[in-house]
Amino acid sequence: MFAFFRRRPRTAAEWVARLNSGQATARDQAELAAWLDRHPEHREQFAAVASVWMRAPVLRNSPLARRYLAEIPPAPAASGRALAFGARPLLAGAACCALLSAGLLLWMQRDSYRTGVGQSQVVRLEDGSTIWLNTDTRLKVRFEAGRRRVLLSRGEAFFSVARDAARPFVVEAGERRIVVTGTQFDVLHSGEEVAVAVLEGHVRVEHQQAAKNSGAGTPALVEASRAEVRLVAGQEAEFVPTAAPAVRRNQQVAQKTAWREGRIVLENAALGAALEEVGRYTSTRLVLADPQLRALSITGVFRTGDIDSVLFSLRELYGLHARREGQNLILERAG
Repeated sequence: MFAFFRRRPRTAAEWVARLNSGQATARDQAELAAWLDRHPEHREQFAAVASVWMRAPVLRNSPLARRYLAEIPPAPAASGRALAFGARPLLAGAACCALLSAGLLLWMQRDSYRTGVGQSQVVRLEDGSTIWLNTDTRLKVRFEAGRRRVLLSRGEAFFSVARDAARPFVVEAGERRIVVTGTQFDVLHSGEEVAVAVLEGHVRVEHQQAAKNSGAGTPALVEASRAEVRLVAGQEAEFVPTAAPAVRRNQQVAQKTAWREGRIVLENAALGAALEEVGRYTSTRLVLADPQLRALSITGVFRTGDIDSVLFSLRELYGLHARREGQNLILERAG
């Protein structure tokens, strides 16, 4: 059984046991990151084992657990500094089921961040970079030897990236990879759509699925070369699966990130799009009774979540009034 600790881990249970052995090294951490990236199921398996352990504290404190922990011999000397991830693992039965400690689960979750509707958060990373999370956002940070990686699964985030030419900063959002070494930019990931706006420096946006393929001259790589887009300060682009990237110049990119200060800046914005933006910060949905009203425009600066100010402006500008239906506010002309 103890030979288990002297070979390279091959499964999620073996990896969590190695991390809890007290003998894990920086090399182990790098190899784990590579193993997790190799297949989406690896991450799911790793998280599942953590969940089992956190739901079974009685096993962690049982006499059987203490006996096995006492019998685990020291691992052979390994190169690199040992990493401390909490208590040593419990191996029980012929299956050698590794149960995770609370320390390991915290290690898994410490680089995962989320905000609720109407909330925001500022995260300062170990490399000196800063991330602002907007409303209803989910992301994970994964720093590795050769790159800094962020997985934005939903929502919006603004990145101020510390320059490090040796370790590119990569943001993955859907099928898009945004690659930089040092800059300031905003990424919005909504459904299958991704929007990128650059405030400072420059970024390269790649088609992630195509970039993962190999073999010169394959259709996927041809697609990747066509899909790659380079953006500089003052430019923004929208990416959808069914159309070519739409790139445009916008000297007011800073206004798009006013949400970091709790503001929404609308400048001659189409009313339909404006209400969608306002609605991101509240559970109340603003609905236009007549689709033709979407073409109206609105200009103003509003606090995020402040629906009353928006309704007041629409009443003064266009005579629109609101009536509530459950969680919806229906906007329509009086009479």
